[in-house]
Amino acid sequence: GMRDRTQQEMVSRWLPILKSKGRLMRKLAIAARPARLGECVTTVVDGKKFSEVTVSDDSSYVLRAMSSTGERYVVSRESFLRAHDPNCSETLVSTPFVSQEQRDDLEAEGFRQYWSRHHVWAYAVTQEDLAYFPTGKFEAPFGVQPVRVGDYLAAPFPDEETVYLVPKRSLEQQFHQVSDEGEGVMYL
Repeated sequence: GMRDRTQQEMVSRWLPILKSKGRLMRKLAIAARPARLGECVTTVVDGKKFSEVTVSDDSSYVLRAMSSTGERYVVSRESFLRAHDPNCSETLVSTPFVSQEQRDDLEAEGFRQYWSRHHVWAYAVTQEDLAYFPTGKFEAPFGVQPVRVGDYLAAPFPDEETVYLVPKRSLEQQFHQVSDEGEGVMYL
């Protein structure tokens, strides 16, 4: 029967496309805190559930997007420290997409501001691309993700060994396009 595309299939099929047709983007600041063993972290964007993870160790981190979508997800400590500068700020940066009240709540919950070292290749999914996904979903490093037109397939640059999905609004609010003229903020 039908099955979700595997991460291996995603990398071999989409990485070349991401690198040839995608845009190189730099992620803005992120809020993060140490995860708690046994906590359940659900990634919800615009009312649609993207993934759900129960934390199985006490070294992972919970990340929260500093966008209006505000999705949360879990990453391993190793992956977090590879992608972020370990120096953090106690206070969360002000963005047009996160209210002062939300920032206060996040800080009280233990979230701190980290800066990404990472760039990603990002490619907007087209109607034609959907044909590749018989179930409409694929296996990402942190759970199964649904694919919709306009959402972005992304791969970390320079160590491109995974492909995952970033919701459209989340990408547009949290990433700068890296251009030849240097960096300009891109709010689409």
